Amino acid sequence: QMSVEEGAAPRPVIVVSERQLNSVIDEAVNNVLNQLKPEDLQRLRQEHADNPHQPLDLSFLDWDCSLSYHQACELGDASRVRDLLREGADPREVFSDGEVPLSLASCRGHMQVVKALQEVGVDVHEPFVVERATSCGRGALTALLCACRAGHVALAAYLVRECGVDVNDARSKASCTALIVAVGAGKSALPLTQLLLGAGAKVDQYADDGVTPLISAAIASSLEATEALIGAGADVTHRMDGGATALHFVSDPRLVKPLVAAGADLAARYAGRTPYE
Repeated sequence: QMSVEEGAAPRPVIVVSERQLNSVIDEAVNNVLNQLKPEDLQRLRQEHADNPHQPLDLSFLDWDCSLSYHQACELGDASRVRDLLREGADPREVFSDGEVPLSLASCRGHMQVVKALQEVGVDVHEPFVVERATSCGRGALTALLCACRAGHVALAAYLVRECGVDVNDARSKASCTALIVAVGAGKSALPLTQLLLGAGAKVDQYADDGVTPLISAAIASSLEATEALIGAGADVTHRMDGGATALHFVSDPRLVKPLVAAGADLAARYAGRTPYE
């Protein structure tokens, strides 16, 4: 919302990217154009033909450019989300891109939107299904998994510490846990790893394909997360389906020393090769 009506409470400032802003503008324009009926278009064409230099009168259209439900969840406008929920918006609606309100809010770290959804009964402990591929995955996901995958430490801490979300919940697609994705969250990997381990995350709990948090950290070349997991007792000899160990996925040489020092098997073979081969 670009302005505040006289006497109305100001809405929070929302920081958006150029892509998000263009998306908002495109949707607003499409909403206006979709109001035009064939007879309206015919009349406007005739008016333009009769007076090509005269501006067209479009005052009969509804030019309300308030954020849509999807946009409000994605951009973090909790006030707008609450307004729409009061007006009857479905807190579990599946949007046209396959997302649901909780997936949009948790993947983007919008804690206040998550709280707004909780106020109307959305349970952050329960998995939800995202029907198409998104930045946070596809299929069964959880709010904590999305927050950790996207590196949102504050939201993850809220879900764990204040909501009591189970850090070992493996009901997502492929039985992936929050710790498995948290170690690959870039600069947020270490604080997320420490948060989850401190809350009782199982350091060697693995997904359906045998990936452990340590293997995930090796794939992501996350030295700090690797060291934190080793310090918490991670099994450096664990083998995935097929025999691969964390050492087989190392592309950053800095990870070799802590893994070997902790007992990684240099002779372990995967696809017929040792880690050095």
